[in-house]
Amino acid sequence: MVAAPHPPAKAISIGGAFFVFTGVAAVGFIYFYTLYPETRRKNLEEVEKVFGTFFRWSSRQTELDRQKDAAAAEK
Repeated sequence: MVAAPHPPAKAISIGGAFFVFTGVAAVGFIYFYTLYPETRRKNLEEVEKVFGTFFRWSSRQTELDRQKDAAAAEK
């Protein structure tokens, strides 16, 4: 005996759709909170340097912070 497939309208309820949306939003929030670089108190040139290297944001951000600290220590 083979079961008939469910019609698409009955596959997920309204509550289920909200749970799926909540899950996607939570995963997106965690992703951007952990991987998106901080841009507060940075001028436009510093932000352009960070985002100019698309795949190396965190390492580029650390490198720029070290350069900025070294320049401040020299003054």
